[in-house]
Parts: sequence; structure tokens; C-alpha cells
Amino acid sequence: MKSIPFLLLLAAPALGQTPLEDTGFDDTTPVTDQDVVIVRERAFGAGGIDLSAYGILGTPDFVQSIYVRAYHASGADRHVTRGRLVFPAGITILGVITDASGLGGSTDDGVLTASDLDFGIGGDPDLYSGPFRGLDAVSSSEHVFVRSNNTVDFYLHQSLNDLDDFRVLIDHGSSFPANVDFDVQLIVDNAAVNLDSEAGVRVGIVPSPTTGNGVWSDANGLTDIPLIGTSTPSPGPGFLADPYAGILMHRNASFGEGGTLEWYDLANEVLLTHARSGPWKDLEAGPFGRLYGRELNYGGFVTVDLESGSEGRTDISGLPPAALKPTLVSAIPGTDDLLIFAEGSVNGPVHVYTVDVRTGVATNFWTSLSGAQPGTPQGATVMGNKGYLLGQEGDILEVDLTTGAMVSTDLGVNGSYFDIKVSPAGNTLLLLYRTPGTVTGNVTEYDPVSGIQTPRIVADPTITFCTAMVLDGSTLWIARRAQGSLTATLSTYDATTWTLMEVYPESIEFNVEDIALPPASTRFDQQYCTQTPKNSNNRVSWITAFGSPVVADDDFELRAFNMPNNQFGIFINGPGQISIDMPGQSYNTLCVGPTQGRFDQSIFDTGISGSASLQVDLANMPTNMGPVPVLPGDTYTFQAWHRQGGGGAGFTDAIQVTFQ
Repeated sequence: MKSIPFLLLLAAPALGQTPLEDTGFDDTTPVTDQDVVIVRERAFGAGGIDLSAYGILGTPDFVQSIYVRAYHASGADRHVTRGRLVFPAGITILGVITDASGLGGSTDDGVLTASDLDFGIGGDPDLYSGPFRGLDAVSSSEHVFVRSNNTVDFYLHQSLNDLDDFRVLIDHGSSFPANVDFDVQLIVDNAAVNLDSEAGVRVGIVPSPTTGNGVWSDANGLTDIPLIGTSTPSPGPGFLADPYAGILMHRNASFGEGGTLEWYDLANEVLLTHARSGPWKDLEAGPFGRLYGRELNYGGFVTVDLESGSEGRTDISGLPPAALKPTLVSAIPGTDDLLIFAEGSVNGPVHVYTVDVRTGVATNFWTSLSGAQPGTPQGATVMGNKGYLLGQEGDILEVDLTTGAMVSTDLGVNGSYFDIKVSPAGNTLLLLYRTPGTVTGNVTEYDPVSGIQTPRIVADPTITFCTAMVLDGSTLWIARRAQGSLTATLSTYDATTWTLMEVYPESIEFNVEDIALPPASTRFDQQYCTQTPKNSNNRVSWITAFGSPVVADDDFELRAFNMPNNQFGIFINGPGQISIDMPGQSYNTLCVGPTQGRFDQSIFDTGISGSASLQVDLANMPTNMGPVPVLPGDTYTFQAWHRQGGGGAGFTDAIQVTFQ
């Protein structure tokens, strides 16, 4: 990607075929319907334009600028617009102008900048002038990525009253040919994946005096936008984002706590932000098709529902007072448990325990001897009946999950270690570390029985500043963070031949803390009725089901998250889906009905985590007519009601389950 701050020299206007040039554009978008604004700007023909000062050699001719903008009105919530511009094969993208110094400053001064003067249309400075122009002034999440000679991906994130915009400079070749058009594909808001992104495209001025202008406020994309000629744009498909078809990343957006949960969509080869995460770290695909991480503030763990993007904290109970907050979390295959390592003081003991993800109850608790703790724990995994904790200096703590016996080993290899995973063979471990001084990446295979270490990837500059890895069959994914002039990347290796397969140079800013494969999609509940406004904790309460929908299994559990802390509540059910706004003193929507059954014997307290659970007796499902047994084929809807902090009450979202 080439960032061009401004242009020095104008060239002669185009000859022959004439590219379309908008006469103006609507510089604002309604707060409730933010659209991406596309403007066809000035073109330069046979005389070309000198861009040599900006890394583009020679004097390209038959050049045109396409301006992209998402304007955010003052006082509204954050909005996200992301998508892709696709130009025809005969067009070459020369570069993009993204930085605020080239597109404007931090104030709305009503003045055209140098690049506005070069490419701008309409002659009105107020069309272009605005606060925090470009992509680097407010949000670190914003990016524009030139994917190929004719494709550009963009991610515009507006907050408060900032303005996101950029220019794409394209070269038509040796002339302006007839009948040239391009497409816009948006990644739109989808409750199934919680993308928090908005649809809608505006082209040129409204109303439209030139070809191809207009408003498509609900379009997921737009095809056949004319650059030259008279083609008629029409609504087109956007990206069909699939969170189960990519690599998940927990990206630290500020080198502090928390961050952003993202995935790299392999089908579309685009980086997607899934949800802003709270104060938690680590990614681990675990039981019931969920992701799990460690909570930083209170010592619990976090459950993330990938399909909805909902997240919620669970407190861990049953631990002795000496237990500490989780340091690293790993799922135990074939169980409903997580293995948690809790870091003690320097040279002190390590606390190790297993936790049932459904109940939050610690089922085992072991403590290592003083001095056995790996320094600065970096990674954890489970192989067979053993758990392993990797320290940054190359120490490994092995824990027998049957007896609790522990063995500490010093690998004796100088380096900074960052991750540990089970190899494709299933009986050895892969260790990711950086070479001291050069910080290039290495992977070694370690046999904990024999103690033999076999180098597999040695001093590879492709994974300099590596941070995390994950295995997908025999494909090893390694993430590196951005550092200096290096961009963050995802690289793949064949874990049988140990050869580099591919590098995904997507524009991933800041530090990738961890990567993971998506969990298996095993959800059997259908989520609906996302609540607005948020509750008194400024969050959206949500409900989900664990266990099994098979009646004969008699293993069905409800769990609600993100409710106000230390409030009481109750689970309810119904035979179908309804929508009644603000019943009684509730601030949002009742979604189960038309009649309700109440689990009166299980009134809960949300505690400090704002969560609650209920093991449902399927032989006695409450209804308005009294308890009845659940039969295969029966459909029920479920919701939780809770008190609000400061008075009033509210509901979680709702789920529907068809029992088998």
C-alpha cells in the first residue's frame, strides 16, 4: 500500500474518451443510516501527472481518482463501514492517499488541501473539509489495503465527530477505453456474526445530474458503477462472512488490556473485526462450540459465542483462598473443562486447576513446589493426560491431570518463547520462540518423554516478532505483530515438510496477542431478539444453552451473561417468539410467549460477574398451566428477566430450541 500525502504537479486534461466526473456529493450521511460515499473525481489524460516524488515512477497518464468517504455526525455512537472496491482487469491501482496530512487536518477549516485541489470536484471547500480526515487520526482500527492491482479493501471506523476518507488513484492504461465500470462490495451488519457494520452506498451528488449517481441506502454492494460510459448501477451482494471459515485473532489494539476479537476470512481474504472485547486475553476453542479466554480484572474466565459475538464472564468457585487469577487457559479435549494455570509470585508456586465451563466450579486444584514456576508464562496446552505451561525463558512445567504430579524442565535453548502447541503427530510439542538479537522466528519440536528437541523452522525472517501459532491439521499458522516498518502478518507452513506455504499481508495493526481455530459449530439454540437499549451496566444481556437438545440425555442448561451485577432475576420460557416492548417496569423487550412459564424455584443472583445458570429438569418444564414433560419435537423459547441497577428491570435476548 502506498500512502501519498499530496500531489505536486497537474497535467493536461484527458483526450478522447472522457471519464465521468461528479459535480458534487452529499458530504453528510444520516446518523441512523451511515453510507459509504463514492465520488468519481478528476482524471488526467495523455499528459499524465507527475507522481515520482511519492514512489510512483515516471509520469503516469490516463489517471483517475476515486474518493471514498464515511462521514459521522456529531454526538452519535460509533459506526463501522467496511468493504472492497473492485476495478476491471485493465485498470491498475497506483496507490492510495490515506493520511490526514494529505487529506486534511484535525479541524474543519473550510479549506481545500493540496490533494483536494488536485483531484477534488465541485469547487466547494466545505464538501471536503472536516475534522480528523484520513484514517490515522482517531481510530487505530482503520485501514486501507491494496489487495491486488485492481482491488482495494477498506475499514472505516467513525467515533464521535471524526471523518474517515481516502483516495484511490487508478491508471486506465494507454487510453481511456469505452464502457468502464467498477463494483463496491460491503461487509454488512449481520446479527449472526455481530460485525457491527453498516450497509448503504451513495455515488456522487444527490439528486443525480450525471450518470450513475444515486442513493442505495440498504444495499450490501453496488455493481456496474460507471467510470466511463452509461452503465446503470444496481444493488449487488456483499461479503457473506463466515466466522467458522477463518483464523481467529485476539488483537491488542492499544498495547494495554483488552483488545479486539477478529478473524481472517479465508474465503474473501479479508480481515474482519468481530467484536470489541473487554479486559480479557487468550483465545481457546473449547466445549460447546464457544471460545474461552481469561478475565483480567476479577479472576474468572470469559465465554465468547462466535455466531453472535456475545461475550460474558464466569466467576470460578470452589477454589481455596490461595488461588490466583488465571494466567493461561487451555481446553481439555473430550471434556467440558478448562485447564487453568495461575501465576504465583517470582520463584513461588504455580496454582493449577480445572474448571467446568458450564458451572464455573473448579474440579481439581494442585500447587507446584516453590521454584518450579516458569518465568513469565506464555503458552499452555494439553496433550493426553498432561498439561504443559511454557515460560518465556524456555522452562516447561508438566502437570499430570490425573494425579497432579508436576515436573519442571529447562529446555536449555537461548531465546524468547511465546507459544506451545501439540504437534500433528500428537505425542510431541511445538515451541515458538524468537532468536535473541535478531528476533527472527523459530519452531522446534520437543519430545517431553525423551527430552529431544528437533529444529523445524530456523531463524525465518518471515516470522520476525512472532507472537502466536495454531495448527489446523498439518497446516501451521504463525502470527507476527507489527514492529517498526514491519506489518503484522499471518504465515502458513506445512507441518510435515516445514516449508513456507503462504503469507497473508493483511493490514493488521498493533499486537496480535493470540490466534486460534474456530470451535466446531455445535450450537443447537437459535438466538434472536437482540436487545436495545443496553442495560444499566451499558452492555447487552444475552442467554445461551449448553448440554444437549436430546431429551433422553436429560442434560440441558441455560446460562445468561452480561446482566447488571449483584441483581436478582429469573429464567422464563414460552412456546414461541413474541415482541412486547417495555412490559411492566422493564426497559426493553419481552420475547417469549404468548404465555410464559417461570422457573420460580430457581431465582438467581447475578453476582459480581453478572451471570447465572440453570440446569433444566426436562421432565418438569414450567408452563402457565403447570409443569409438563418435554417431548422430542417440542419447541420452546427461553429468556432471562433481571432487575436493573438503580431500579426497573430488563431482559436478556432470547433463544429458541427444538428438542430431539
